[in-house]
Amino acid sequence: MPTVLLVDDELMILDLCSEILAIIRGLCILRADSARRAIEIASRHPATIELLLSDILMPGGMNGAELAEELTRSRPEIKVVLMSGYTPHDIELKGAWHLLRKPFHPTELVTMVETILGGQQQPGANQLLPCSQGAVSSGIRSGEDICKR
Repeated sequence: MPTVLLVDDELMILDLCSEILAIIRGLCILRADSARRAIEIASRHPATIELLLSDILMPGGMNGAELAEELTRSRPEIKVVLMSGYTPHDIELKGAWHLLRKPFHPTELVTMVETILGGQQQPGANQLLPCSQGAVSSGIRSGEDICKR
């Protein structure tokens, strides 16, 4: 089951993106409201995190690009999508990082994630389940990570 680490300091966007991504079967969503919290969640998550989907501008001393750099050092296999309302020339994308410009349509988000994950989603019943025994709580809203399979 592929895992996405979703990071945004705006709770409304975090909730909206979680709901949009929850339609992808077999996807586990770890949620964080800051870069520091994302690092903490990633360090406690025992399984692979296939994709980081993060806002770029966030308060707290670390932005989404710095978060991506940090996570790719410890998890070189992680793919990166940064979200921003700024134009691409304002943002330095490294390696195979991708940019999703805000505002975006829900189908743009789903298509990008499905394309990047390359069909790793698993077919099955549409049920929300905890990610795994080792999944950590995001501490946001329900406190459970979201999985759909």
